[in-house]
Amino acid sequence: MDKATYDFKVTPGNKATTLQLIGEVDYAAFLEIHPKLRELTKECPDELLLALDAVTFLDSEGVKLLISAFQWMADRNGHAKITRCSPCVERILSIVKMGDLLPTTSASDC
Repeated sequence: MDKATYDFKVTPGNKATTLQLIGEVDYAAFLEIHPKLRELTKECPDELLLALDAVTFLDSEGVKLLISAFQWMADRNGHAKITRCSPCVERILSIVKMGDLLPTTSASDC
């Protein structure tokens, strides 16, 4: 069996929970992280912070994962924000023109 090329870490907080994605966020990562992310958005406080500075690859399933996080938080009147981006993520989000849909905490973060 192939070794996973991705990981994720959850850091709970009083006002926000941080999800850090690491490595290659592709279809394999999506299959594992998507259901866990759904549960996380049900349990976290009003804000979910997505730290993407350690992401080395992001495909369409990775973008779908980010959109899901934002939608699930909005569905419960919460907020999701991207706090940091790797150059890879910044480039992909720019190409697919997701900047308005997936806001960052500040313009310098992505």
